[in-house]
Amino acid sequence: MLADIARGKRDSIKRLLHKCPDNIPHSSILPLFTVERGIITAIADQKRFDELVRYAGKPFDGESRLTASLSGHSHRRSVGGGMIVHRNAHNPHPEVILVDSEGAFQLGRPAPSACLIIENLANFLQFEDTLEFCRDVCGLEHDITDIDVIFGSGGQVTNQIYTSFWRTYSNVYVLPDADLGGLHICKTLQARVAGHTRIAVLFPSDLKARLTENGTTLTAKERAKLVPLSTISGGIGKIAHCLLATDKKLEQESYLVK
Repeated sequence: MLADIARGKRDSIKRLLHKCPDNIPHSSILPLFTVERGIITAIADQKRFDELVRYAGKPFDGESRLTASLSGHSHRRSVGGGMIVHRNAHNPHPEVILVDSEGAFQLGRPAPSACLIIENLANFLQFEDTLEFCRDVCGLEHDITDIDVIFGSGGQVTNQIYTSFWRTYSNVYVLPDADLGGLHICKTLQARVAGHTRIAVLFPSDLKARLTENGTTLTAKERAKLVPLSTISGGIGKIAHCLLATDKKLEQESYLVK
């Protein structure tokens, strides 16, 4: 239909709006045409019409942000891709891996067998101190000179598009905040790579003491949501149990305090 309009054919604006994909808002379509008595008589904005032709029919997840930009609403749509920022003892300068909307990526160098996801930026910037903390206090047995350290960007690492990337490692270690959000990140990652990659959740051996001394009080809603997590085996359940036992939560930046 858009091709016919481009060739000068007159058609019903109502019919066009009905045929356009749901991911293209009507508010972005109407200004593109001159309409008389419900009939499109001309293209009023050729540049934006060309954008409409280009993006019409594209998958919602692939081009939705670009399409939404036609009406100034791109902030409401997700970006069709992402990036992983990582570093290690041999390559301390952070490197970026681009991941497209289908999860495809290219590694600039061979990946080691393991990576450590650090949820917060402060710990990532002081990655050597954080690695030593994981080894000395959290029981990390992997060689800390042969492990990729990855910035978790909060919960962004749980995005589905990164699943293939995590599966390039035999072992993925996660150092989460000792709180509900951190445990949900770990749980989601485990579900993403189940049967392919081992996820190990790290926490200080003296977590209860740290929570008691430096933690902040849980809310009633947080306590309620932690109860089912405390029944999960491994690090997730153990951290949740400590949180409930102390009624406290703790951010991982506190691990840098000496």
